[in-house]
Amino acid sequence: MILLITNRSDLTCDYIVRELTERRLKFARLNTDEFPKNARGLFALTSDGTTVRWIRLMDRDKIIDFDEVSSVLYRRPIPPQPSEEVAEEGVRKFCIDEGYDFLRGLWYSLDCLWVSHPEAIRKAEHKVYQLKVASDLGFLIPQTLITNDPREVLEFFKKCTNGVVVKPLYVGFVEGTGDRSGRIVYTSVVKTDDL
Repeated sequence: MILLITNRSDLTCDYIVRELTERRLKFARLNTDEFPKNARGLFALTSDGTTVRWIRLMDRDKIIDFDEVSSVLYRRPIPPQPSEEVAEEGVRKFCIDEGYDFLRGLWYSLDCLWVSHPEAIRKAEHKVYQLKVASDLGFLIPQTLITNDPREVLEFFKKCTNGVVVKPLYVGFVEGTGDRSGRIVYTSVVKTDDL
């Protein structure tokens, strides 16, 4: 069985579902935002070492048996959504974190073909790793420096006579606090005054 890990709003996955249906392939769609409101999950390890792993989709009366999964399409999961009755912010966050960890534990326990495995995606998101892989593959990479050492920055700036740009490594958004709104850090040309 093919397991599609996604969310209810993923329209592209709707097309994939239609294609799999037309091809009469066995699949299950796990919308992570339906957990735990519309889904019940179970992981059990018995005294004889047997593992039982499933998710029951309540509105479809369907069980996803993780022992039947032969491949996974991992596409845009989002955090679980507890019932609106869980209103206290701290308790709600706890439920979301616990639910997400349970789901991740279930799918990390799968030993099958992944497109694409979440750890591979997470690893590929890191710019340092991207630059190393691209360089190893022979891509032409501009002279690059990633550091928190001000002296190294000054030396690099002096060497780069054609100019220097700066960009965030991860997220280019600085959250605001109090009466200050958030700010975006764009890829920018570095001027002498910036130093």
